Amino acid sequence: MLDQAGGTIDILHGNGDGTFQAVQAYTFPGFAATLQVADFNADGRLDIAVSGGQNDVWVLLGTNFNLTPAATYPIPSDSSFSDLLLVDDFNGDGAIDIAANSENIDREQLYLTVLLNLGGTRVGLTSSQNPSKVGQAVTFTAPVNASVPTVPIPTPSGSVSFLDGRTVLGTVPIVSGQAQFTTSTLSAGTHSIHALYNGDKNYVRTLSATLKQVVQQ
Repeated sequence: MLDQAGGTIDILHGNGDGTFQAVQAYTFPGFAATLQVADFNADGRLDIAVSGGQNDVWVLLGTNFNLTPAATYPIPSDSSFSDLLLVDDFNGDGAIDIAANSENIDREQLYLTVLLNLGGTRVGLTSSQNPSKVGQAVTFTAPVNASVPTVPIPTPSGSVSFLDGRTVLGTVPIVSGQAQFTTSTLSAGTHSIHALYNGDKNYVRTLSATLKQVVQQ
């Protein structure tokens, strides 16, 4: 529940039988006009974004049974109010972003502020030989880069899984910003190859575009 006057969110956790636990209240500065729910950090738990007065958007991340304290993200300094909040992956990098409208007190200027999620990545995919022949070794290379390159957090780490359709060909670690996987087992025909970055504590999982690998007899 959203308390627009008091700057609080009231959460009632379900017991799984149609009943609810006692209200837990989470506060933030100012008052709230609207909220959206999404998994901003891709941890499998829903988070909450709130907008309203104070020229800010607040994000409360979900934990096992609670929400973290609100993190504050400013919108234009000469605006005074935001009553519309949208969430989606606006730049196609696998991470959920936030868009908020705002206006100044005289309603002379309107703004649309987009907060890009810093957990997004771009995953490329190339083949060493395409078309290739049956039994020939083919190396797939997948560079993984932060989609917002100026972010003050480490470069993506972890692993990349290479898939032929839904079949996992292999999973390898990222080394110097890219992952490489070599196989000579592809059958004759056209294969839809993807590289799936599996994410780390800073970045979400991201799938590359499809690479059509042609294997000839």
